[in-house]
Amino acid sequence: MSLAPYINQAILKSLLIYDPETGEFTWRIRLDARPQWNGRYAGKKAGFAWRPKGSNVTYWSVRIFDWPFLGHRLAWLYMTGEWPVAEVDPRDLDGTNNRWSNLRPATKAQNGANRGKPKTNTSGLKGASWCKGAGRWRATIHRGGRQIWLGYHDTAEDAHAAHVAKAKETSGEYARW
Repeated sequence: MSLAPYINQAILKSLLIYDPETGEFTWRIRLDARPQWNGRYAGKKAGFAWRPKGSNVTYWSVRIFDWPFLGHRLAWLYMTGEWPVAEVDPRDLDGTNNRWSNLRPATKAQNGANRGKPKTNTSGLKGASWCKGAGRWRATIHRGGRQIWLGYHDTAEDAHAAHVAKAKETSGEYARW
């Protein structure tokens, strides 16, 4: 198992320019690199879109010293001088949008609360699913690794409303529906 190379804010700023308004990284001219490197990379956008296996979210990744770093984590280091303690949450769910105004610190639970509806959702409304046995719509929400039962409802919209109310109560500004 190989370990990620040590990167701090000074090293990062010597390699890249980060624009907080656009969220983009650009390679700097490097005096320690071969002229071919500067000819190929210096002044150009750094990174690539990357989707983890089994995920429905695409992230921006930048390879530094032949190691992939997630763009939102690099932006956090660039702007604050420290690696994020926990996770960095994109407010708009777009993992490639690394604008500073779109990034916020989050716990794993808060980041999870800011997910969109699952791919397997058939009702079109987060937290609402049809219960064939009961012949009604059920409302649920997941918190702390557990499913919380919110009851049966006559319509998918009512089940979704119960989910939204609980999401606001338990997750505040991180709630997504």
